[in-house]
Amino acid sequence: MHSKELILSHSDFIEKTTGKFCKRNRIESEDLAQQVMERLLELDVEVKDPKKWLFTLIKRMFINEYKEKKKKLEGGIDNTKFDEDVLLREKINQSLETLSKEEKDVCQKILVEELTLRACAKSLNLSIDKVRWILNTGKKKLRKELRNEYEACL
Repeated sequence: MHSKELILSHSDFIEKTTGKFCKRNRIESEDLAQQVMERLLELDVEVKDPKKWLFTLIKRMFINEYKEKKKKLEGGIDNTKFDEDVLLREKINQSLETLSKEEKDVCQKILVEELTLRACAKSLNLSIDKVRWILNTGKKKLRKELRNEYEACL
């Protein structure tokens, strides 16, 4: 059986097998299936036991892809993602500076330090209701400031 015949007669097998290797990630599964089919067209070989041969090809291609991804992750951080995170943190910090001291303190303790309302109220000697009100006011101002920053970028 030649490569084109192999693709036509075993496309379901290729898709199911790549799906099993890629475990619920449909996009990666489809990409791998496409790579396998492209590879089959390049090879144009005669195969005696197609399912066994296809399984081995899919397994090897999956492992190679996995190793490449692992090397990329170990080789260095994705700088674009890192830069975006740094920029976002800077924008949030700039936006925090626009708040009053009281709003800034409450927002930092609850949103950044992840304290509870009760713990925040105790540390600032305020009532829980007052902390809740300050937090909501601060969030509204942050939202408005960040939205303005976002719209300015567009």
